[in-house]
Order: sequence, then structure tokens, then C-alpha cells
Amino acid sequence: MKKTNKVSIGRIVMALCLALALSSGVLLSGCSLFSIGLPPKPVKPNFAGTLTIPTSYDDIYDALAYIMEMQNPNGGMFWGVLDNADGAPMPAAPGIEALGIEAKEAASGSNSSYSQTNVQVRGIDEGDIVKTDGKSIFIVSGAEVVIMRADGANTIEVARIKIEDVIVNKNENSYPVYPRELYVVGNTLVILYDYSIYEMINEPTYTNETAGSDASVKDYYYPSYNYQTFTEVACFDISDPAKPRLVNVFGQDGSYLSSRLQDGILYLISSYWIYNYLPLDRDCPEMFVPAFYTGAAVTLVAPRDVCILPDLDSAAYTVITSIDVAKASCIDQQSILGSNNTLYMSYDNLYLANGVFDEVVENSYKDGSFTVTEYRQINSTRIIKFSIADGKIDYIADGLVPGVVVNQFALDEYEGYLRIVTTVYSNSYRTLEDSKSKIYDYGSYEFEPPTNALYILDKDLEESGSITGLAEKERVYSVRFDGAVGYFVTFERIDPLFSVDLSDPKNPKIQGALKIPGFSTYMHIFGENRLFGFGMATDEDGRTQGLKLSMFDTTDPFNITEKHVFNLGDTYSNALYDHKAIIIDAEKNLIGFPVGDGYEVYGYSDERGFYKRQAIEFKTDEFYYYYFNQRGLYIDTYFYICAANNVGVYTLDTLVPVVQIPIEVDDGYFNKPLPFVDEAIATDNGTPPPSARG
Repeated sequence: MKKTNKVSIGRIVMALCLALALSSGVLLSGCSLFSIGLPPKPVKPNFAGTLTIPTSYDDIYDALAYIMEMQNPNGGMFWGVLDNADGAPMPAAPGIEALGIEAKEAASGSNSSYSQTNVQVRGIDEGDIVKTDGKSIFIVSGAEVVIMRADGANTIEVARIKIEDVIVNKNENSYPVYPRELYVVGNTLVILYDYSIYEMINEPTYTNETAGSDASVKDYYYPSYNYQTFTEVACFDISDPAKPRLVNVFGQDGSYLSSRLQDGILYLISSYWIYNYLPLDRDCPEMFVPAFYTGAAVTLVAPRDVCILPDLDSAAYTVITSIDVAKASCIDQQSILGSNNTLYMSYDNLYLANGVFDEVVENSYKDGSFTVTEYRQINSTRIIKFSIADGKIDYIADGLVPGVVVNQFALDEYEGYLRIVTTVYSNSYRTLEDSKSKIYDYGSYEFEPPTNALYILDKDLEESGSITGLAEKERVYSVRFDGAVGYFVTFERIDPLFSVDLSDPKNPKIQGALKIPGFSTYMHIFGENRLFGFGMATDEDGRTQGLKLSMFDTTDPFNITEKHVFNLGDTYSNALYDHKAIIIDAEKNLIGFPVGDGYEVYGYSDERGFYKRQAIEFKTDEFYYYYFNQRGLYIDTYFYICAANNVGVYTLDTLVPVVQIPIEVDDGYFNKPLPFVDEAIATDNGTPPPSARG
């Protein structure tokens, strides 16, 4: 495992080396960026149909060489490392598999009760833009984290943390840095953020060679840049919330993907992409292997800590680090070569799911002088399982199931089995080839209607039982597992809510299918024998008609009825696809979520159904985004609605307004120049050049 004291090795220096090579024509020794003559043709690694652990950096290089040759056959080995958040896969729209918003005793030992982030699995926390420990509220606000003392009418801002002040890989050419998510662990505030820095590879040039052009107007040739993206974790001591103290900073290559926190151990996941911009060198693993950072110290991942997927189809890593928050120390690292975009974590295991594209030859025959080959294409999901005992990340198994998942809560572990719900997309086509006349053509391209499936996998991710071919022409919109029962919603014009008996993992059975207008994108257990659905109402043709609240009676889980429904009208909420944006507490009769430019709180009873408890409309000249990303939470007898630019305090029992506290937002971009803006060009041509990547 290679260590160095500076991030620039193999990364920032790489761009400088390339510039020197281009300008001087000198062949560099050591980590050479060019070779004399054409590079050798990559050889396909022997993946043997299963995940492999490389024994050397050469194995990793060969895997990357193969996949990048397939992606860019004319580019040969002239590739490079380029990180940028825009190129990384977006996190899957999250879902909910929570047992409820749990009131928690404050760590200080007081009798304070407060709500927590709505999470998928009770006891496994997820990062969010607002957190509370029952005494303070921590809010992501632009480029800063704002700390509020939560005290009802006396709530006040006490401190701010500007993230740009704590980043490790500082660079005069970096983009503004924004916190992504937060955690609070005892007296430690954990801030997660990612950012990009860039180095110019070649200088911009100006010419007046355009025929007939005015000599006063310059032609501009855009420079090329090498980008690097880092995900970091800053741990602050908040024993005194008014004086947060930086304890340590951890980081890793790539853009932020997701995270989880269990028993004081943080699991940080990022996506690290290798792009075709700079030449790779087999002898320089710094160019194609991710690194981890503890402060300014850099550790390159060892080959034994890399897993190579068998169906490798992208030059991307998923990078995982486990961190002991209390000790402010790194426990373990693991990287998977092959993109992964969905994370599910149980108490004992961490699962990564990645969509892959399979193509098989179903038939081949002669038709006159033509050879006809029939192909079938199907989207599948590759699942990788790691054990996480005491933060040690160990590979256990990997498996493949047909179809793709809607989000994280389509996966669930129960009594040693993994249950997963997918939507299966497939198509077929055929090719005609005449080797003598060199005629090659495609024909008969047919899309098959989607279907849906449920698979149960054992501890080795081998199939134990399944249900396939469900709800043709529809797709999955939401999934909810509740012990030995599973619920999932598919939709085309109406909303079939399926209930599945999962008590026998070898023989799952569909026991009920309730068909109603609309669909739910989010489901949540609401007290005993009640299932709450949050989604969209639709007309008879399947056109959406605004938000809809549903309450299902699950007294008999295999004979579900819709007990009450409430249509909010033609409006939208980001809680449709972000489970953290909604707060639900059956005991406190509380269902709250952002709606349009406001926030609404509902109550529910079997007698009254849904009823509106409070509707708050914000009238402001500030960016709409601030109110679009709100969080509701309660501490003792007060309810707080938190946005990046405002905190509203209300009584919890009656939701009467108490006080509004404005927050001045530091937007980051307005406080530093944007990259690629050349003042000379802006003066000569009137507008700055557009961004040029690579």
C-alpha cells in the first residue's frame, strides 16, 4: 500500500507533467505519460463470470484497458483520470422502509424528546440536510452549516461553519464547496461534502486567421482541464455548540454517492470515474486507482481491497470507507471497479446494487446467403454483499437478478435472506450478415412490455424463490417490507398495491392486489394495522392530478382496503422521491412535508380520515429552492420548520406560530469567481467563453 504526504502525486503533478511533455517533447521517465509508437491492444481479462479480487495493480489496469477500449476503440490507451460530479451517476431516488420517526432521549441524559431523520432501517441513520440532538439544530445553508440553539421562542443562531475553510485539497482553481449532508453523534457533528478542483492542461490560444474577420475580433480556442473530485468528512467537537472545533478530516476520491451510520461507525460511499482525457500508465497506479485521505496523508488503495465486477461495463469505482466517529479514525476501505448506484444496509451487511445490460444470442441460422442472428437484451441488477462487523468491510458474495430496482427500499434483508423487487425491461433484434458481399444490417427491433418480479436470495445471493411476470406494461413505483410481508406498487393507469406472503423464502406468494386510481411513491407503517401511502392522484387515463394521501387497512395484510384518501390538488412535493423530506409520527398524529412554496401538516384518525392541521405559505423574494428543501422536526413541545434561509417555530400541539428566525445564506458562487471566465475574452468578444471540460 503506497503512502505519500501530498495529494498532488499522480494527480495534480500529472497535469503538469503532461504540459511539460507537450511543450518540450521530452519523454518523461518513471510515470511516463506517453510511449513511443502505438500502445498495445488491451486483452480482455478473465472475469470467469464472477467477481474477482486482483493480485496486482496490473490486473486493475488490464480491466480498465479492456473496458475503455470497448468504449472508445479509436482512442487506444490514451485515456486519463478525470473526476467531476456531473459525470458521476446520480443517487437513486431514495425510498422509505422505516418503522416510523422515533422520539429519542437526548444524549446528555435529559428528558428531552425529539424526532430524527426518516430512515429506511431503524437504528441505521442516514445523512440529511437538517439534524438535531434535542438541544441544537444543524442546518445546511448554502456553503455553510448553521447551528441554532433550539429553545422555542428563544431559538437563536449561535455559530456557523464555512466548509471551504476546512477542505484538505485546497486549490486556487477549485469550485465553491457545499455541504451535502450531516450527522450528529454524541458531541460530534459530522459534515459530508464533495468538491472539484481543476488544473489547466494546455493554455488557451488566440488567432486572427479567420478569413475576412475583423482584426479586432479574436478567435478563441478553449483550454483543456484535468478535473478531480473529492468526497470528504469533517468531524467537529460540538460540546459547546457555539464554538465548534475541528477534530479531523477524512476523504476519498470521487463524488459523494451515499452514506450510513450505525453504532458510531460512518460508512462513506463515493463514485470515482476514470475518463478518456489523459494518458494512463501501467506503472502509475495513482492515475487509475482511488486514494483515501486522513488530513494531508494519502493512502492508495491496495489491490486486495478492490473488487472487479464480472459484467464490467464502465470505468468507474464505488469507493467505501468506514470511520469510527468517536475516535476520529479510519477503520477500513474497499473499492469496487464497476459503477454502483443503490445502497441498502442492514444491521449486519451492506449491499450495493448496480444496473447492468445483458445481451444473449438466442438463435442463429442461414437464410439464403445471409447469416441471421437473433439477440435478446435485458436489464439486470448486480448485487454485491459485504459484511460490516465492527466496521470491517469484507466481501461475502455477489449475484445477478433480472430487472432494475426503483430505489434503496426495493431491497430488504430478513432472517438471512435478501428480498428484492425489480422491473424487467427487455427487447429483441436480429442482424443479417453476408460475409461475401460485406452486407450487414439490423432488422426486426422489438421492445417487449415491461414486467415486474420479486426475488428472494440466500446468504450467498443464490436464488431461493421468486415471483415473475407480474403487472405487464407497468413498473414499480414503491416498495415496503414489513417482516414476513411485502408490499409494492406498480402503475400504468391504476395503482395495483400487491401484498406478498414471504414467510416461506422458497415459495413467496402474491396474496392480494388492490387496484385503485393513482399511485404511491412512498409507503410507511402508520401505527398498528395501518399503511400510509404518499403519491399522486390520476384520472382514468393515468394523467397525474396532484398529490394524494392514502391510508390502507392492513388488519388482514392479504386483503388490504383503502380506508381513506385525501387529494391535495395540482401541486408537488419533493417528498414524493425523498423520504427524508417527510416526518411521520403516529403517536403525535403528525404527517408533515413541503408542498410548493410552503409546508403542510396533517393529522389522521379512523373516524375523520386525513385533516389539515396547519398550512404555512412562505412569501419571499429568496430562491424557491430554499423552501423546496425544508425539514420538519420536533423537540419537546415545539415544532420547527427548517429551510436554508429560515427557521419557523410552532407549538407542537396546536401548531400556532411562535417565532421566525431568518438566516442569511452564503451562496458560495457569489463570493468567488467562476472558473473559465477570461476577462480579456469577456472584454473583446462581449461574453465569457463557455465551460470546457477535458
